[in-house]
Amino acid sequence: MKDDPAETVRRSVANHLNDITKDNPDLVLHTLQRWNDGQPSVETVWITRHALRSLVKAGHPEALALQGFGAAQIGLRLSLF
Repeated sequence: MKDDPAETVRRSVANHLNDITKDNPDLVLHTLQRWNDGQPSVETVWITRHALRSLVKAGHPEALALQGFGAAQIGLRLSLF
């Protein structure tokens, strides 16, 4: 179903996965990691992004990594003026 030609089917898959992340995020993350191994289709990349939207908004590190975002690198320097 993840590679179904109908956008409505792929959207439904992504929405269901997003719902599952609320109870079992690890299951969804592992599934999406498996789907994205190698050369994922454009449709699979879209499903991944849409399915992880709640976890990404919450700042979940594994979801961010699967989207290609690394850990934040923040440099801070304070000086008295």
